[in-house]
Amino acid sequence: MATPTESEQLQAIRDLLREGRTNEADKQLNELQERIREEAERIKRETPPPGPKTLAQLEHAFKATVTDLLGNNPRLTALVVEIEGKAEEAK
Repeated sequence: MATPTESEQLQAIRDLLREGRTNEADKQLNELQERIREEAERIKRETPPPGPKTLAQLEHAFKATVTDLLGNNPRLTALVVEIEGKAEEAK
């Protein structure tokens, strides 16, 4: 037997709500929510940790943080973009 898709499960819950069977709909929603949470945890466990950041990635993160802390001034943002463009050209 094929497993029902999420859209089919949601449609079944909508049908229950239309029929006024809220307790059953709540139970199905809780089950669906638990399956989604378990799937997210499984994906999180299977995803390998990120590798060490390169110097360019660290510089980009630093520039973005400085820009955010200084209020994201448009001139500062444009300057950061220009610097990063020159850094790309130098590679």
